[in-house]
Amino acid sequence: MVKMYELDTRLEQAEAATQAAAEFRDFVLALVAERRRTPQDDVARLVEARVDGRRLTDLALVSTIVVLLNAGTGSRLAPPHARRRQVSNAARRISATRGPPSST
Repeated sequence: MVKMYELDTRLEQAEAATQAAAEFRDFVLALVAERRRTPQDDVARLVEARVDGRRLTDLALVSTIVVLLNAGTGSRLAPPHARRRQVSNAARRISATRGPPSST
């Protein structure tokens, strides 16, 4: 997935990164749905979190989890421009997904 943040990415790499991101999104969405039904001591706190009294949307949860993973695993090894782009894209994604509470 990190390839999508690099400048010299070939088309095949970009497509593979996009596919990996989609698969990860689907995994997180399934995990979020499961934790809403049966909370456990992992992402349940995020699932239960509220902003301005509203529950985070599923896409906001995916974005938050991606940001947390990037912040905690190897991000210091990425070039500075890639880290800036990750933070910028994450902020843009989170602000774009902010909307009415999720119906799930």
